This record gives sequence, C-alpha cells and structure tokens, in this order.
Amino acid sequence: MASRTRDAIRAACWTTLFLLGVYLLINGGQTFISDGEIMLQTTARLVDYHTLTLAEEAAAFPQVVRGQGGFLFSPYGVGQPLAAGALYAFGTYVLGMHLLPGALPYNVGRFCALLLPAIATALTGGMLAFWGARLYQSLRIGVLVALLYGLGTLALPYSRFFFSEPLFTCCLVLAGLAIALRSPWGMLLAGLVLGYAVATRIAGVFVLPAFVLYAWLVGQRLKGLVLVGVGLVPGAVLVLLNNWIRFRAIFERGYEGQGFTGNFFEGLAGLLFSPGKSVLLYVPLLLALPLAVWPFARRCKAEAVLIGALTLVILIYSSLWWIWWGGWGWGPRFLVPLMPFLILPLGILLGTQWRWLVLVLFVLSLAVNALGILVDFNVYLSEVTQGSQEREAIYLYNPAFSPIVAHLQRLEWQQVPIVSFQLSRSDIGFPEPVATYISFGIVALTVGALLMLGRLLWRATPQPNDVAACATLR
Repeated sequence: MASRTRDAIRAACWTTLFLLGVYLLINGGQTFISDGEIMLQTTARLVDYHTLTLAEEAAAFPQVVRGQGGFLFSPYGVGQPLAAGALYAFGTYVLGMHLLPGALPYNVGRFCALLLPAIATALTGGMLAFWGARLYQSLRIGVLVALLYGLGTLALPYSRFFFSEPLFTCCLVLAGLAIALRSPWGMLLAGLVLGYAVATRIAGVFVLPAFVLYAWLVGQRLKGLVLVGVGLVPGAVLVLLNNWIRFRAIFERGYEGQGFTGNFFEGLAGLLFSPGKSVLLYVPLLLALPLAVWPFARRCKAEAVLIGALTLVILIYSSLWWIWWGGWGWGPRFLVPLMPFLILPLGILLGTQWRWLVLVLFVLSLAVNALGILVDFNVYLSEVTQGSQEREAIYLYNPAFSPIVAHLQRLEWQQVPIVSFQLSRSDIGFPEPVATYISFGIVALTVGALLMLGRLLWRATPQPNDVAACATLR
C-alpha cells in the first residue's frame, strides 16, 4: 500500500509538471478580459501599496465599484488577488529588480501573476491523477483521467485567462481529496480550502453542503464536520473583512443590479444545448458520461453523490444568474469548476471497450478547446456584438454565429500563440538572452516531465482488473 501511494504521488507530480509545461508554452501573457484586468490591478495595488483601493484610472472599466470614501474597488473576491500577489511580488521585487538586469520589474511581476490560472489548473490535474489512481487502483487510469481533464476540457483554454475559475476549481478538488483522506487533518484542510474558495468566488457558499454530505458519507461524523467548520473560519473572515474594507458593511458585496434573476429553464437549456455556449459542444468528452454514471456510482457511491450534488448545485445557480452564459469567454465559463468532477467518472470506461470512444471524444474536445487558444475570443465577440450585451443573443442561439465555427474560420497557423518564445516583448519585459533560456527551459520541462511520466507508467505493475474495485483513500 505504501509503495502504491508513493507511485501515485510521483505520478501526480509528473502530471502536474507536464501540464504546467504545456500551459506555460501557451500562456497568453495577458488577462484577456476586463474582469481579469481589475483583479490584476487589485493584485498590484495590494502588493505595492498595501491597499485594496484602485487607481482612479480604473474608472474606465465597468466592473469597478465606488466604496467607502469614494474610492474605487474591485467587486470580486479577494482570494485571486491574494494568491496572485505572491507571484507578482516575486516577479517584481525578486526577478525584475535583482535577478534580471535590464528587465522591466512591473511587467515581469505582471507576467508572473498571470501564471496563476496555469499553476492552479496544473495542480488540479495532478490532484486528479492521484485521486483517480487511488479510486481505480491504477496509475495509468489516474494519469489518463488527469490528461483528459487538463487537455480535453475547458481547463485548457482557461489556464491562460485571468478568471478566478481555475483557482476556485483547484480549491474544490483539493477539498474533495482532503476529505477522502479520512483523517482529522484532512477535514481541517478541506475546511480551509473551501473557505478560501468562498473568498475567491462567493458562489462557493452554495457548494459547501455537497462537501459536508461527502464527508458524512465517507464516515466523518460530528468530529470531522466540526473540523471542516473550524477550517471555514479564516475564509469567512476574509470575505467579511473584504466587504468591510470596501463598503464598511460586512454583508455588502458590490454586485448592485446583478443577482439570481434569470429564467432557470432558459439558462439550463442554454448551458446544455445552445449553439453558442453548450457544454456538450465545447467538451464533447462529456457525451461519454452517461455510459460511466451507473458503473461509477455502484463502485464509488460517496464520490458519485459528491459529483451529482456539485453538478446539480452549480447548474442551478449558474442557470439562475442574470447572465447565465458568463459574459465574454470561451464556452460556458461558470461550468469550468465542474470539469474535473465530471471527468473523474470517465476513468471507469478506460478499462473497457468504451475506451476507444473516450479517445475519439478526447481528440474532438482537444481540437475544440485548442480553438479557444489559437484565436483570441475577444476579436470575434467584439465584432458580432459591437459591444452591446443585447446583441450577445446572436451567437448564443444562432448556429451560424457559433464561436467554434468562427474560430475555425479565423484559424491562422502562422500565428500560433506560444508566449514562451516571446518573453522579450516590451509588454512582458524579460531581457535577452534570459528570455530564450527560459523558453527552452519550459520546453525541456514539458518533454522531461512527459518522459518521466511515461517511464513511471511503463514500470507500474499492471493490476489484474483495473476497474474491479473503487478504493477510497485511507
């Protein structure tokens, strides 16, 4: 058992490094959206001036709000700026000022902060590899599940957009894995990361009951639930403190005019079937999910309940939100946190004849989500909507204006966006020849991690039946 655990940890580490290398190669070096720009400005102000206020120039962005004293603030959770702040500080005050002569410190710090979604998504993939390896008692299946998630879902394009969904998703997966550990420390850790998830996206409060139910089902009764509750306290304090600093009211969130006022059935139908935002179009892999649900539920009852509860809750609150499609982005942004949980059951098919169907759907999913990387979604959406939210219905409901079709038509292979080979750009600021060395270092990391991962899987002892049992972590 100990050797299997060590192998699973190694597989998780190499999977994380491989995915991180891929994401670093395709990282865009920009926020891609004004929501992300506001969170990035909050990050810089937090580190440079130790304040959550924004410069007056930020008033040009529609997302900002006026808070106490007439100052400008971000309406979003403080979790993303806090996490990105460590990267920004390292890039600005260590790399930019001391280790890279000739670099532009702010630009280097900004670029490093923008790596947060890539790091969070790679970590999510690594944890999924570990979770899958233990659930299916197979390193191969665990790693394959992680690669399905990291390369064949919305996780791929969102690893380069400075939205808060990747960090939020990472927190949810870590919480689930921590609960599966069935230890007091695991329960406390689950509470801590769930609290941070809420501090990152306030909608996280809605998913808390799903994790409480999961903890109960894996055998954690009163003591375990109390530890989860204790762990939630720091996150709750962050949320209330953020509200107080901005508005001098602990329950004011800054979302005036926005709420759960949408038509539930319209939102649900849109998330599932609309030509512009259907999750089944953007992640064809999910078409194999019905084949996996029943066998997975029989072998992994507690995990199946967790996944079912999360899916239900996230679909409900996303459908009811006033802008169910999540504004500008690639595919149904609000469903990004569901991706690892919906992919995990597909591991049950990888040891059966259905694995070929999963492979075909994976290739299709990879191709679709690569379009979200190879073409900037802002260009097409700006053209089709002309900056008007009312005109977004054009691409939401009309197949002829589907972003997938539009990106396919605009694809130019001569302009493949591999940012690691453009680190010397003026808006990034790495000097030469350091920029070139870093680029080739990223390539070496990606190839090396893939080779080490392949070697580990090759040497792994095959199980008589990869899917004969579903073991929970002990």
